[in-house]
Amino acid sequence: MLKFYREGTFCSSALDSNRARRAIFINRQNLSSSRRKIANFEDLSRVLISRGVSSVELDGVSVENQAHIFANSSTIVAGHGAGLANLVFAKPGTKLIVFENKINSEFVSLAYWLGLEVYAIPTAQVEYESGGSGKFVNRDCVISMWTVNFFYLVSQA
Repeated sequence: MLKFYREGTFCSSALDSNRARRAIFINRQNLSSSRRKIANFEDLSRVLISRGVSSVELDGVSVENQAHIFANSSTIVAGHGAGLANLVFAKPGTKLIVFENKINSEFVSLAYWLGLEVYAIPTAQVEYESGGSGKFVNRDCVISMWTVNFFYLVSQA
């Protein structure tokens, strides 16, 4: 199945591209339905932009364009979420800095299996009550800027 995705019509052209590769950050902040947003997103955004990382939103982007985005990225910075299924299009050796709220992530396992260089950063969580239900269902994460700077510098060495 993975071979099908990586060698499909538009995917193979994305993977064979000789375009300059760039560092990207998968931004989920504008998704109204998104859980696991980054509570201190503005701080994180400032740190990543200062390091030359481009913010990318995948919502509404075609699968073909998502394949090109991931195939042409040298470093991918992202929180745990469905957008990381696009890792199947990343080239071996691509660096993944992922903010994880659990120990055994399927996306971290996938990244290792694909030959990516993985840096998993554990995150603290902030829970919010949803709609007066009394249940805490929205778990945003809080990311340490020191940790982000450290992992980013290590990943680029």
